Amino acid sequence: MAIVITSTGVFAVLDETDGLQNATATPAPPSPSGDADDNDILSSSLPGPFSTRLTSYSLTVDEAALSGYTGANTGANIINITGATATTDLALTGANGAAFPDYETGATSAFSSGLFAVADDGTISEIFLFTDPTNNNIVYGVAGDSGDDPIVFAVYLEEVKTSGITTGAKMWSVLADGYTLAHTTDGSSVAAHDDFLDLTNKLFVSAIAENDFSFANAPSGQNLFMMFGNTTLAILVTG
Repeated sequence: MAIVITSTGVFAVLDETDGLQNATATPAPPSPSGDADDNDILSSSLPGPFSTRLTSYSLTVDEAALSGYTGANTGANIINITGATATTDLALTGANGAAFPDYETGATSAFSSGLFAVADDGTISEIFLFTDPTNNNIVYGVAGDSGDDPIVFAVYLEEVKTSGITTGAKMWSVLADGYTLAHTTDGSSVAAHDDFLDLTNKLFVSAIAENDFSFANAPSGQNLFMMFGNTTLAILVTG
């Protein structure tokens, strides 16, 4: 059975403004609607697998967000999954399942996020994408193309399981202390305050599944080729 990943239409919107921006903390009115529909959450709420990895890099979180979070719920799935099995693995990847390089000393990434980081000292750097060396559900946006450069933001895909089977996922994002993202607006209007940036066509969710094939019923003798599988997935063995 094919694994199908379906977008729910839910977003994970992190507002770079100090403090929490969500439907509970900044309702509209009196706050602008662009604040009420944000999904900011306390960094202390980050799930263990995510916060542990951030801590391992001594990353100080300035802002955090959870998909669908209103300030009064537990967030919502950003994707739903059908057809998964107990061995299905989800991963954050580039287009067509391309794996990002591990974020480690000496590594280099060719995966530009299309975004730019602004450090507190005014330095502007292009942000490149890396994956966590131990968890392919975590991606780092790094100020430069080297695994020696600092992390600007991080994204975590939290799988939601039913009876051990992944049925969906929520998305968490954080912005590191000491950085903001470069915008093309000057922030002089209410609308400009909510100028948005995203990772469209840069960050994808891929599903990885294991399939077992048995040679138990293979005919004896010297065969030119053998076929294994079913009507939807098969392999051809030659030689």
